[in-house]
Amino acid sequence: MKTISLLFIISLLINDVFGDTDEVSVMEGDSVTLHTDTEIQKIDVIEWRFGDKQDFAARLDKESDEMRLSQDKRFKNRLMLNNKTGDLTITNITTEHAGLFKVDVAGRITTTKTFS
Repeated sequence: MKTISLLFIISLLINDVFGDTDEVSVMEGDSVTLHTDTEIQKIDVIEWRFGDKQDFAARLDKESDEMRLSQDKRFKNRLMLNNKTGDLTITNITTEHAGLFKVDVAGRITTTKTFS
């Protein structure tokens, strides 16, 4: 079984503060949760994007309580979005999930998380 290295590059854009970089190893077939790293407000919109082209992965609108998940074949039936925190869980990880994950929280915080 392959080990996929997960590198978190967190860039908090509030007050020009930049977060830490953490590396997490994930075994192929395991699950990983990508955290928004912020306290979600009831009016926030959380949007996750993936890859160089920033393809849609998931979206949560807290005010309307609307949630959408990507139907892309890479993620079909593999994504879970926590409707309280906005955290994104990817199940049954494969190497095709390697790349940049970016979360935008209502335009106030942008966090990027990179599989390498």
